[in-house]
Amino acid sequence: LIAKATRNPQTRRISIEVAPMLVADENQLSTIDDVFSYHHIGCAETGSSDYLGPLCIVSCYVTSEDSEFLKSLHIEDLNSLSNQEVVDYAKQIKDKLVYSLLILDNSHYNKMVQEGLNQANIKAKLFNQATVNVMQKVKQNVKVKVINQFVSPKTYFNYLKNEVIVVKDLMFETSHAEDKYMAVLAAEILSRYAYLQY
Repeated sequence: LIAKATRNPQTRRISIEVAPMLVADENQLSTIDDVFSYHHIGCAETGSSDYLGPLCIVSCYVTSEDSEFLKSLHIEDLNSLSNQEVVDYAKQIKDKLVYSLLILDNSHYNKMVQEGLNQANIKAKLFNQATVNVMQKVKQNVKVKVINQFVSPKTYFNYLKNEVIVVKDLMFETSHAEDKYMAVLAAEILSRYAYLQY
């Protein structure tokens, strides 16, 4: 097991209890561009601002070696990348990394909205499930798990109150997590690639 799971008999919920969140200090950051150099998980999405395409969520695990490889690609600004550049980068990394891709098409998205879920609620559920999937693939304790914050942590976990498995020890980055965490950078590229290929 990657973590200790406990079950609440009254709610039938299972919570994953893991080690306390690791806070990166100056000894854990590389001297180049302040990139986090230890193994970690990052999550990102593409499609939430588009009413026509699907919502693509990727959670990605990178090792120290993976981080060095991703840094060597010199991806400076995700927002300035052309679609072809996204495809080219994705093809270089998609077979090297451990990740989980979840795609929610319009019909299923609209059905969830009709059931009373808002977009942030849907994203929280998919972020959580993708991260659970990656943790199960990696089969080891990964202390650092990062997402770009889109709601407050309290609201995020409130959205997950009825989920069977909840990953609790997340780091919520308020801006540009992809600049510091290579797993988020890779997740951004892979989610955009999935969106373009849909």
